Amino acid sequence: MKSFKIVPQLRENCAIQGPEEFLSDIRESDIIFLLKNTPTKKYSIITKVDALKIDEDPIIFIDKRILGNFGENEEVRILKYYPAEAKELILSVSTQYGIITKGEWTKVLKSPLRDKLLDYGKEITFMVPWEGGAPIVVSGIVNTTMPNPPVYVGDNTRIFVEKFSEENLSEIKKEAVAIQENRVEILEKEQEENILSDLRVMKHKNYPNIGQKYKFKATNPKKIFKTVMNIFKGLNTIEKPLEQAFDEEGQDYFASVVFLLNEGPEKTQLIDIQVLGYEKTGSLMLYVTGKTEEIIEQTLEKYDKLIKDIKEDIEPKIELLQTKCAGCGADLPLKEIDIEGYVKCKFCRNVSKIPKVLRY
Repeated sequence: MKSFKIVPQLRENCAIQGPEEFLSDIRESDIIFLLKNTPTKKYSIITKVDALKIDEDPIIFIDKRILGNFGENEEVRILKYYPAEAKELILSVSTQYGIITKGEWTKVLKSPLRDKLLDYGKEITFMVPWEGGAPIVVSGIVNTTMPNPPVYVGDNTRIFVEKFSEENLSEIKKEAVAIQENRVEILEKEQEENILSDLRVMKHKNYPNIGQKYKFKATNPKKIFKTVMNIFKGLNTIEKPLEQAFDEEGQDYFASVVFLLNEGPEKTQLIDIQVLGYEKTGSLMLYVTGKTEEIIEQTLEKYDKLIKDIKEDIEPKIELLQTKCAGCGADLPLKEIDIEGYVKCKFCRNVSKIPKVLRY
């Protein structure tokens, strides 16, 4: 599972850095939940992605004003979310603001709040014009929205203000924290139900499927599978990894796993991975099922580079295969190895046998 460390900053939204495979299904402007669900802590916050950066150290730079129960360097996972537009928003402000009256404030607050992402207990600061002098800065708390938070402020949002004592505002903040704790399991359950729904749609509509094959030479197939799995780490697993070895060395081998890639309603895809191994060679099959061939091809292209990079890393380099002739010390013509592994030196005509692990 992909996890990121939290680094608090004073910023409007969040910036994410991490390895390329960690960021493969995240886009700028995505809305995401940061979740933690362990025996010692359950908590969630929501934010918008402003920037992405490829880096080996997975970090989320987050607005420290929305941290809630999260602390610096807390490890969290990401869940994408698609918030609805708020039809109504009720801000709770302190009775200490004598100039503020309860009622509808849509005309004053719509413009500064437009497109803002709102969650339970979020603090909103706004300026109110005043005939007696400079505008007054007012702070309010998101108390109620329709539908329930998280939501965003859009063209159809109406905004109302209610006034509460400081004691009541403190209670509203505590309730917001409790909601952010309790909804973690609800979000995870919804995610599971959405996955099942996506699978039913894909099966019923018989979505197109395209495959791509990769051959690995002089490589342990189990290593291929374990390494390639890291590319897709963090995606929802539809079929858990299955591995079968039919010899003691694990070279006669089969493995498979199926993931769900969910990049929005139109881009939900199944990624089916299979690895077959025999002796010191292996092949990887990558099958993608999606709504259109265009979407599938984009996904195949995205993962093609990552798989080829892995292939280059784990296959023995050609320099390692420049075996010398035992007779004269010249480089052997490895491309001319016969099926039994024998090759003849072009200079002294001495015949050598290349070990299986070094054969292409």
